[in-house]
Amino acid sequence: MDAYVRSMKYESNLAPGQAVIHGSAEGLVDTPGALGAGLPAGIYSALNNGAAERPDTDEAVPVTMLGMAKAVVAGNVTTGQYAIVSDETGELSGWTPAAGESEVTYGIFQEDGVAGEFVDLLVNIQRVTVPA
Repeated sequence: MDAYVRSMKYESNLAPGQAVIHGSAEGLVDTPGALGAGLPAGIYSALNNGAAERPDTDEAVPVTMLGMAKAVVAGNVTTGQYAIVSDETGELSGWTPAAGESEVTYGIFQEDGVAGEFVDLLVNIQRVTVPA
């Protein structure tokens, strides 16, 4: 599967694998802030979806908006779990929906992982709602 990756400039200190939100102007991305506040943009990926150093200020970063990407996880995740923002840094946690719950998800994990690891994520930003 090909990924849709868009070059965008960043407003804050980003690290590869973080979830990012749309920034204060068109073409800008930022860290999620308070537990995923803001409109999700995608995952800051590096070329070939591998880890890379943060670019200099005013350089564009590749943001995977749909398709496969490497994402940093905040804790243990398992294959098939939905990915949700864990904290303001943009690291992701696994979410298994229960009746009556609703979350904005960044995609579905394609492999297991532990805190700090880069894991495969099928990026597909959507709100998942489970009826009560």
